[in-house]
Amino acid sequence: MRKSRNCKAVVAPEQSFLHRTWSNCFRLLWRATFSPFSRCGRRGLRGLLIAREKALFAGKAETKLQRAVWQHANQEDLHNHFERLMGFPFAAFDSYSGLDFLQCLASAIRHGDGSSAKRVHALCPGLWWNWIDPYEPFVAGPFVIPASGGGPRHPPFGAITLPEALLEQMIQAVLWFWEDLDNLRCASFRRKHHTVDVRLKCWPGGRAGRQAKRVWSAAVPIGSGSAS
Repeated sequence: MRKSRNCKAVVAPEQSFLHRTWSNCFRLLWRATFSPFSRCGRRGLRGLLIAREKALFAGKAETKLQRAVWQHANQEDLHNHFERLMGFPFAAFDSYSGLDFLQCLASAIRHGDGSSAKRVHALCPGLWWNWIDPYEPFVAGPFVIPASGGGPRHPPFGAITLPEALLEQMIQAVLWFWEDLDNLRCASFRRKHHTVDVRLKCWPGGRAGRQAKRVWSAAVPIGSGSAS
């Protein structure tokens, strides 16, 4: 990477292509799950909540649902609406941490350096494998280099490394969430087909084996092998 006269980084063509490819993948995955405006989004989480709102309350809060952000401390967000309409908290799903990370990562990809990018770094600093925290001592074998104490607290978002396993894990989280939600719906049926009973009996075992199927974890540095 080299610098131009106006001090903006100039990225090599192959690096630019890879960045756009990964960014598009995460944008599409995020939009299909959360976006209120795309066709996929209308069939996704927000679309589900809007349909539920119409069925239970004749759509009184539909406009609020369309405008609700993912999470906000001082106003109704998607988490509040989800618990109000579904009867249980969003964070109760074992796939929630993946969905939350996906939403944060997608927001950082869309907006660049900012609060979302800082949160991604706080959750998974290992995605910046070539960045050294200036406020932490650097350990190299028996040697400890004292922290310099100067410089930014967070690295530039453009220096992030997005491994293929990360995208695969985010897809898994989305699939697991919808699988759980569909099984909860089936469990509420008063009369069930025998195939539904079989499916529900297998469900707890399938959920118990999810941890072993994880291909990426924020706790495992890049290049350290399996997340399981």
